[in-house]
Amino acid sequence: MALTLGLATSACRSEDAPGRSPAASASGPAVVDQTLVAFLSKARAANHAADLALDKGDRSAALGHLRRLTEGARPAISPEVAEVLADAHARVAEILAADGDFAEAEKEVDRGLAHAKDPTLFRANLFMARGVVHERRMKALSDAGDEAGAESARAAALQAFDTAMTLQEKVLDEALRDEPVE
Repeated sequence: MALTLGLATSACRSEDAPGRSPAASASGPAVVDQTLVAFLSKARAANHAADLALDKGDRSAALGHLRRLTEGARPAISPEVAEVLADAHARVAEILAADGDFAEAEKEVDRGLAHAKDPTLFRANLFMARGVVHERRMKALSDAGDEAGAESARAAALQAFDTAMTLQEKVLDEALRDEPVE
């Protein structure tokens, strides 16, 4: 999340994006998208509030904080907004899975994937969350004596983790393409 906030804050200086309001600087007019910065700040606060709620074992409150982000007002979808939403949906999915609400957790992953369509670390994180959901489902099914269901959930978890690793490999390959080889 800190990576997203740092990248997004530096990326929100664009002269030609709509809805941006100028702010004066010593080198001339700078343009800062105040709506985007407010959304990113809200995301940071929501994640801190969710952390505090989870520290007290209050998953319901944590979900409420994160859903204020995923379901509330937001600027037009940009890479930064998509990344923040993907991250929040992944986090909600993992909390729901910890509570045993696997069907809703899967829906949260799908909601996040609707925002994170390109091969980025945020899309990979959603597949990681999907793997965690299946892994927790596997344990619950195994504890209930449903070994066939547990094995199916295990296979789904492995597939999701493989997809996450494949996406991360694409991110790494792209990032390292221009790096000198030692």
